[in-house]
Amino acid sequence: MLVVIFAGGKGTRLDSLQNNSPKSLIKINKNKNILEYLLNYYLLQGFNKFLISTGYNYKDIKYYIKKNSSLKKKNSYYLFKKKFFIKVINTGKKSNTGGRLTGKVLSLLKKDKEKDFLMTYCDGITNCKLNNIIKLHRQTNSKITFLSVPQPPRFGALIFSKKKKNKIKKFSQTGFKNYKLHINAGFFVISKKILDTIKDKSLEWESYYLNKFIKKGEVHSLKYNGFWKAMDTRKDVSYLMQNIKKEYEFY
Repeated sequence: MLVVIFAGGKGTRLDSLQNNSPKSLIKINKNKNILEYLLNYYLLQGFNKFLISTGYNYKDIKYYIKKNSSLKKKNSYYLFKKKFFIKVINTGKKSNTGGRLTGKVLSLLKKDKEKDFLMTYCDGITNCKLNNIIKLHRQTNSKITFLSVPQPPRFGALIFSKKKKNKIKKFSQTGFKNYKLHINAGFFVISKKILDTIKDKSLEWESYYLNKFIKKGEVHSLKYNGFWKAMDTRKDVSYLMQNIKKEYEFY
């Protein structure tokens, strides 16, 4: 099954960490960037065919792959002692997220023999086993299935006593997860049946394509309460640098 990784973003909130490199090459460990962690995540679960859909400074990603890989034959590499196929495709600096599935990415997906493909953004990691998402996808005969996690806290939070008015029962400087509300965690299993609808580079994957199939009742989500972390801010990068070794299973 092909894995598409969206790696076209600049990561404007992480500018000071980048030195003009793409967001996907920001290190979250002394030696590893988030793209490397994601490749390893899929490789360790048996998925070894990748399409890296790029935009901003895409040549940096191509150079990184070649520099850190031993070339076997065209587009076939050994990286982290694992053999895999990878193709870095420039889908345009100004393409929206829906546009990352157009052009060469779209044609390669259509040529692939599998009926589904995997997709993720290059800005988050998780310990969720991919087979659990795939299993739900096939059980529900869904067009799109994705991982969802409890909404992370943004601020410090209080829990009040139910028995005594205004009495504080618990306080957390970092807040509490909201287990009633879930967010899209960015790990997808997608039926190739949707590919005929992918045409416009200016459209967003989330607000247009994903919502389109949700309205048709053809989207499901696997709720997951385990480790997941986005990499959107300097604070996120700092957290991952300090905690990734003890929290992430696919190290």
